[in-house]
This record gives sequence, C-alpha cells and structure tokens, in this order.
Amino acid sequence: MGTSALRVALVAAAVILGAVGLSKAIASNPSKQIVPASPSAPQAGGTPSPTPTKTLPTKKGSLTRGVTVKILNGSGALGLAGDTTNTIKAAHLGYRMKPPGDAPQTSTTVIYYRPGFQQAAQRLAQKYFPDATLKQSTKYKADLAVVLGTDFAATASPSASP
Repeated sequence: MGTSALRVALVAAAVILGAVGLSKAIASNPSKQIVPASPSAPQAGGTPSPTPTKTLPTKKGSLTRGVTVKILNGSGALGLAGDTTNTIKAAHLGYRMKPPGDAPQTSTTVIYYRPGFQQAAQRLAQKYFPDATLKQSTKYKADLAVVLGTDFAATASPSASP
C-alpha cells in the first residue's frame, strides 16, 4: 500500500513539473498581435477578409537575443556607461552586453549598428534611447554600440548635470 501511494505522489509531481515547464516554455509574445487591415486597403467584393492580417512573425527576442551591445560613455558623467550596461543586463532581454567603455565627449547619443542590425538598433533605441541617432558602422566590435551623449546624461539622473 505504501509503494502505490509513493508512485501516485511521484506521478503527480511529474505532471505538475511538466505543466510548469511547458507554461514557461510557451511564453506569450506581445509582439505578435493581430492588426486590422488598413481602411484604404482594397477589399475583394467589398467584404472584409475572413483572416485578419498579422504583423510579421518574429520569435520572442529575435531582435535582442544574442545581439552584442557595447555602451560607451561620451557624456562625461562618471559611471554612466556602467550603470546603463547594468540596467539593460538586468532587464534580461537577451542582449549579450560587452564591458562598458569611454568615448570622446559628444552632445548627442548615437547607436552604431553593423549591417543587418538596423531593426535591432531601432528596438534598443525604442526601449532605452528614444532620442538617439542611428548610424550604420563597422567601427565597433559589437552588433550595436551606443555612445552616450550629454543629452542622455541629462535624462539619466538628476545629479548628472553640474
């Protein structure tokens, strides 16, 4: 009688662990949204399409997962590149963060992206650097290199301005 109760408990634990594992493996993706057809889109016969138009299919994190990012401080604010690197790393978005560094002082934040990484640069800008300028470049040994300017330092912390 004790052996069958143990077996039942083991099976129940395995089922629960499997369900938890599956729920984590099949995460919802907010970037996959159904978008209605534009009002100006031609409709065959004047009736709506039976299948809604979807946004381009993307895997979760495909614009972040494995993308190397280097943050460079061009603002003159002490520790800003390190703090920014830690903030992005702590968000667990899949970026591979390179050690922070320094750059010549600049007034504007620029995201340099390697060929093929423009969409990834746009995603990073949207999330963390909305006022940044994007430029294609092979100057840095990272897929994306962010040179923080004084414009970013002014918004990053109230103590950043003298």
